[in-house]
Amino acid sequence: MKKLRHNQDGSALIFVIACISILSVFGSMLLVKTTNNRDMKEREKKAQAAFYAAESGSMEFASALETLCQDAVKTAFSDLMVEYTKLSTDTERSERFASVFQKILLDKLQKDNGAKELLENALGATSPVTVSMNPSDVTTITSTEVTKKTDTIVLKNVKFSFKDSSGNNTTITTDIKVDALIPDVKKGMVAGACAEFYDFALICGGNAFSLSGSNNVQKVNGNVFIEKDLTVNQNSDNVSFLNADKFLVKGGINIDHAKVKFDNTGISGIGKGIWAGNISIGESGNLNAKNCNVYVADDLTISGDKPTVEISGFEYVGYSGGMYNTADKNSAITINYAKDVKLDLSNLDNLVLRGSSYIEDKEWGNVAGAGEENKLGILQGESIAYKDMQAMYLVPSECTPQGQNPMLKAEFTELATEDIQAILDYDISSSYDGYSFVLRNYLNEDKPYVKRYVILDGGATEFVYLYLNFNNANAAKAYYQDYMKTYRGARIKEQIKNLNSATGKSSVKLAKANFTLSNMIQYYEQADGSMALQTIAPESSGIMTMNSKSKTAAQNFSGLFSFFRLDKVTVIPEGYEIIKEAVLADDISTVLGGSSSFSKTVGSYKFLVIDGNAETSDSSISAMNNKQGIILVDGDLTFNTGFNFEGMILTTGDVKMNAYDIKANKDIVLAMLDDDDVAKFFKGHGAGGASTNGSYVSTESIDISFDNWNRN
Repeated sequence: MKKLRHNQDGSALIFVIACISILSVFGSMLLVKTTNNRDMKEREKKAQAAFYAAESGSMEFASALETLCQDAVKTAFSDLMVEYTKLSTDTERSERFASVFQKILLDKLQKDNGAKELLENALGATSPVTVSMNPSDVTTITSTEVTKKTDTIVLKNVKFSFKDSSGNNTTITTDIKVDALIPDVKKGMVAGACAEFYDFALICGGNAFSLSGSNNVQKVNGNVFIEKDLTVNQNSDNVSFLNADKFLVKGGINIDHAKVKFDNTGISGIGKGIWAGNISIGESGNLNAKNCNVYVADDLTISGDKPTVEISGFEYVGYSGGMYNTADKNSAITINYAKDVKLDLSNLDNLVLRGSSYIEDKEWGNVAGAGEENKLGILQGESIAYKDMQAMYLVPSECTPQGQNPMLKAEFTELATEDIQAILDYDISSSYDGYSFVLRNYLNEDKPYVKRYVILDGGATEFVYLYLNFNNANAAKAYYQDYMKTYRGARIKEQIKNLNSATGKSSVKLAKANFTLSNMIQYYEQADGSMALQTIAPESSGIMTMNSKSKTAAQNFSGLFSFFRLDKVTVIPEGYEIIKEAVLADDISTVLGGSSSFSKTVGSYKFLVIDGNAETSDSSISAMNNKQGIILVDGDLTFNTGFNFEGMILTTGDVKMNAYDIKANKDIVLAMLDDDDVAKFFKGHGAGGASTNGSYVSTESIDISFDNWNRN
């Protein structure tokens, strides 16, 4: 007898469906939770980005406020110098300074859109951050106590808001307190007293340069001021500048076939280090800046064979750019026709470059009828630029009637409408990844190209180059990023690798943190010994940080150079006619009274004045070798023998360098300035600083702080 068996296939199916349903529910719940978590994190990320943008705006506002305060302090201090003799007590003088400072600052802050204007000026363009402040919510506190000579202004309830495209909004509300040091000008009014220049080892009113074959020890220990250029070449291998709180070169620092070392070990702090108009490193030039901040108005340019730049410290700031459209007003780093390049910034905390690179054309445009436009540089999308990459900014040859770019001038005619259309609609595509873009997205449609003339063979041959004309720096930056994604960009990367020569390897290592306006390429050796290229694009979140650092550097540059002078200058700020006193007397020859020189012993120190050019081999100066004191030369000074000196050396002309060892000693200088015969050759000036001996009050003496901060 057979047993009957139930068919359980249906119940099993139901069980499977139930399990799947339960799992689906759990899966859906997990998915919902995961999605919610992701959405929350995304919203939090966007909210944080909005917050940081608003916070950066507050930093920018403080930077702009610092500039305004500096201008107000300048005017208040100048006014005080004019009114000094009319005021009988220090209290009256402090009150006078405070009232002028407050009036200038309050007038600016209480104007319509004053706060908004400040922020926009700080960025050089309209800011995405809005700022509001009630003009009546500004209070002033004046302290004339001997122990605390400050003038304080408090801005109450300043609001910084940022709203992104998704509607995320952040508002920061804070009080901002401004403290400005009231200068004590009493000592500065005493005949012959000086301000802050006393701790400089070398002050040069002209150019400083090395002599031919000057492979001798050249060393300055202390601060240096050079009115024009510093040029070190001629196989000079032993040039050292040490412990320079301020190494000021108003022109450029030029190094080739020479090794120059800056060592600021033991000196720390923002603003301490090298300040220069530009820096140029040529063939076999070696710049080693150890523990040294570097501030450059224009470019760092590297060219030739075996150039080396090594900088360690807190920051390198190239601070010009942003709102400018000429090559000499944009701070970048350019590598021109160079092989075996070594640019090592890996031990630098912050690299800040506010400019985009340009293709310069100083010798171009000299053709009759070329037009004013040829005086401007060609905008690129890089903050660190390689000469090898300039071809990407040419109009594609396919877009010219001749089918080539550049071309002989005789072959060039202005492009017709259809040719211009061809430029705008030209598609730069990739053969291996399908990536492409149309030039119209980046170019000025009314004028998509500019022409440049190059004269060769002494004028016998003239070429015309056609370059792309971008809408703005952002368009150039975007063009670069897109171009480098194509096969054309891949070819350029290979060209950069050819910076290596048969004798070594090039490397470009960037800083720990990099803030730039445009793109950079880092080219470095990997652990396995192979070379790698890494493109680093600027982050929008760092733009405000970059602008803030650049703005502060520009302010300090103005303060350091505008008020450290060897000549007397008339300045007219805000309707006042003010005489800014210089370091030296108006006319050294007049003070000498017809003599060609003057010398005096002050205690154990020596003072020497020479009217005219002088050399260290001259009997009068050679007698100062291994001495302490002050040497003043109203002309050029040539170091043509080994020369050791402690104190200060000033020259109104050039310094020609060979062998020397100079050390600053402000105690010696100040002791000598108490002597009337020495003091009559000098005047109080205004080099900057927060000292209380009559010096001009710079941004270093302006403190801006945030109080009662809160976030909505």
